[in-house]
Amino acid sequence: NPELNPELNPELNPELNPRGEFVKNDAVLDGPNETGSGQREADDESAEVTAAEVEQPVLAGDGVADGSDGSVNNSEMNRGDAVGDSTSHTMPVKDADSDSSAVIATTPAPQPPDAVNPSAEEMEQESPDDNVNPSPRIAKVISDGTLLAVEIDGQWQRFGKDAEVAVQQPLVVAPGFHAKLVIPDAELTLVGPSSAMLLPDEAGGLGVRITSGRVLVSSKNPEVSVDVQLGEEKYRLQLATPETVAAIQLDHIRESGVDPLLARNHVAVRHLIALNGSVTAEMGGLSIMIESDHQWTQVGRSEPTSEPIDAEPDWANEVVADSDVLATKAREILLEMLGDAPSLEIGLRELLGYRRSEVADLAARTLLVMGKSDVYFGGAGVFSDPKQRAYWPQHYDALLSRVNSGADSASEVQQAIRKMDAAAEMQLFRMLTGYTDAQLSEGSDLQLLENLDSADMSVRVLAFENLRRITGVTFNYRAEQDSQARREQYMKKWRVRQRKGEIRWPK
Repeated sequence: NPELNPELNPELNPELNPRGEFVKNDAVLDGPNETGSGQREADDESAEVTAAEVEQPVLAGDGVADGSDGSVNNSEMNRGDAVGDSTSHTMPVKDADSDSSAVIATTPAPQPPDAVNPSAEEMEQESPDDNVNPSPRIAKVISDGTLLAVEIDGQWQRFGKDAEVAVQQPLVVAPGFHAKLVIPDAELTLVGPSSAMLLPDEAGGLGVRITSGRVLVSSKNPEVSVDVQLGEEKYRLQLATPETVAAIQLDHIRESGVDPLLARNHVAVRHLIALNGSVTAEMGGLSIMIESDHQWTQVGRSEPTSEPIDAEPDWANEVVADSDVLATKAREILLEMLGDAPSLEIGLRELLGYRRSEVADLAARTLLVMGKSDVYFGGAGVFSDPKQRAYWPQHYDALLSRVNSGADSASEVQQAIRKMDAAAEMQLFRMLTGYTDAQLSEGSDLQLLENLDSADMSVRVLAFENLRRITGVTFNYRAEQDSQARREQYMKKWRVRQRKGEIRWPK
């Protein structure tokens, strides 16, 4: 048969193959060939393989075409890297019935008769995978009846008991609430208003970063270490006994009258208090021992101090006091009303108009902790609501604390003012910046009196809060009074004080 004669058939004779390729047809060379039908089957199979070889296009960038190894190793498969087709281009063709789309590039290496090529799934299962991510490190909420909010994809969500909080998620606790989370070997109790974030530590556990506010660290085991970051400063705290509690507080201060939009004008104040046992704090290569019932304090970069305390701070009591009946009731109503809200933020905003002013007060200050300072400004803002008159002083303190916590927070407040009350932006933000005695003597005292008689209620409120703090007097002024004629009797008293140069900070 001429087709089976190597001397006559170029496909079986490399010297006669014009392309110079050697194609091994196992079905022809190795298979039985005693009958005519067998010969015809072999001929058909040889023709199919030859046609596939001739017609198969070579793709640009193919690992075989450029001589590179086109196979996929185990680590690449485990990482899930996109390396194109997961089938190796050098995998041998088992028989002539294989997929005709395979590119025949090299002569396959001889395989034992009983050799079995493992599948990709088997290779992945049998290969040790060093690139598999470890199980996520999470904290579990164990408090009931708290208001803990976690920001996920730009949306604040309320987390209740048994919820799991992951690392790198901003979380806040509303004013007046305590939220306890359990982490490996320790418990964290965030005391509202607080803003924090869980961070992974080098030992494979969890630590916490406090942006502002207070936290209690405790453990049921002795000599437990916990990483704590206060602002930009990192500490590793070791608790001496299971009864030891580390009470931690981070505040920010700024001199009145200096620009809050400049980061250098903000100073962090860090407090570490050891309760019921000593606490060892490692920081910057140093290790200090804080004795039981002592407080360690550092203002900015100044030399830290340590002094005994007569009693633990009120906020360190993990049981929220019920002495303020109105505040307790407000927390209960707030939680109840939020139960059916479509979202946490929407529910809180709806409560700003609640008939009980203490509930609206708590809702506003909770939104402020979440970075929603716009609720304070504009015609429907907190400072334009006469029903919030009794709570304006603490609203002002909360807003001022927000401005003082950093340049970014101050900018956020300024943008909220511009959005809600652009006409009064300069006046409102200037009064949140505050005044020095030098500025007051140069004419800012007169500007405050002009603001005190403004047609904008929010401007009057902030002017009055500044004057009250500077002078310590009120003259029974009512910022909610819209009638200029009724305000005049109070304005006369303030003008007399201004002419005497008595609108100054006490010495």
